[in-house]
Amino acid sequence: MALPIPRPLPAAGFTVPVDRIDSSFRLWGFLPGYSHNDISPQLVLYPERMAVKVMQTSHHEYTALRQVDYQPEGFLRRAAVVFSFADHTEYSIKPSSVAITRDLLGFCHERRFALTPAARQAAQAG
Repeated sequence: MALPIPRPLPAAGFTVPVDRIDSSFRLWGFLPGYSHNDISPQLVLYPERMAVKVMQTSHHEYTALRQVDYQPEGFLRRAAVVFSFADHTEYSIKPSSVAITRDLLGFCHERRFALTPAARQAAQAG
């Protein structure tokens, strides 16, 4: 069983157990790019930023977060938490369990990130 996300977050960060991360981004501001990692993905939450490892580790300030979405489980699809940033980078995070998904959405709700209606509903259901 994974530990819940600590509140407050430690300065050294907290690694959220995830099984897969998909990312989409823009090259040179207009060419779409896509990558994924289901071998060694990593999401680390720090007090003021997050680090996401797909191919390489990228750091994003929480202030650059545009919105958080939730995509429920569907036919041939696992539930995902989607982080969209102002620079048009988007990460679809597939946590290791339903409990982790709920805790991650709860963390986002507590931090007052901009949640879509689906994310808000899933965060409050947990």
